[in-house]
Amino acid sequence: MTEKSQIVHSDPEIMGGDPVFVGTRVPVYNLFDYLTAGDSLDEFLEQFPSVSREQAVAALNLAFAAVVDDDLIQRAWAAEIERRAGRVMADESAGELWEAVRDRIERGFKKD
Repeated sequence: MTEKSQIVHSDPEIMGGDPVFVGTRVPVYNLFDYLTAGDSLDEFLEQFPSVSREQAVAALNLAFAAVVDDDLIQRAWAAEIERRAGRVMADESAGELWEAVRDRIERGFKKD
């Protein structure tokens, strides 16, 4: 994961110390305001071209990591691996593609 200091910066001389995207004067809360209002990430990026897609996605990942217990994610993956191993040992199909599993696990943790 990208270091927080490469994504977000806070300086009393920039926007009164509000956390901003590194290299910009765009407060990070603007991203969340846009998304909360129902705007897309693309709409946010169009309005704030100094923020890269990578920075915005990294900020969202930081927020996700701040609210989701890593142990929960690891347990979900462990359960999935155990389930697949059992299926393979029983000469059954392992099931869905790993990308689909990852998406399903991540979606499960993003629900309210």
